[in-house]
Amino acid sequence: MLPSHSEPSAPPGTEINDLALSITRWCAGSLANATLQIGLSCFLHGTLTSMVMVATFLLLRKGLQNISVQILFPSTLLLYMSTTLYMVAEIWYIYSLHLMASGSADGIKSASYGTSGLVAFEAALHKQSWMFTSAVGVNVILGDGIVWWCNGSFIILSYLHS
Repeated sequence: MLPSHSEPSAPPGTEINDLALSITRWCAGSLANATLQIGLSCFLHGTLTSMVMVATFLLLRKGLQNISVQILFPSTLLLYMSTTLYMVAEIWYIYSLHLMASGSADGIKSASYGTSGLVAFEAALHKQSWMFTSAVGVNVILGDGIVWWCNGSFIILSYLHS
């Protein structure tokens, strides 16, 4: 939830911009969680990159003439690209949060600090939301399709060999 204008901020007599202070407080809490999330995501994306390299090597070694390789190889690359899109959106979110936090921290003692940083953050957040949604959608649909395809192939082969 984004900050509001009504949070109590400073003792009377001091000139502190309430909006800038509340945004700075909100960003400080959000950045701590985002830092942990991006650290874990970077580790997992590195692991995924290694696994995609191994899978690509094994699939190409098997040969592109094999029908299963013709399906699994592009699927592997598409899954990796959609996961990378998710990582890009996550890094962009952290950067947007940092920009908003630094702008609001600079505006704490400024009477002219307004909502322009908040508006820019919301616009970026809207674009990032589409990136997150499309990346997860591709991963879920393609991942489930691979599982159903492999499971269906296994059932059909088991039936034919019995």
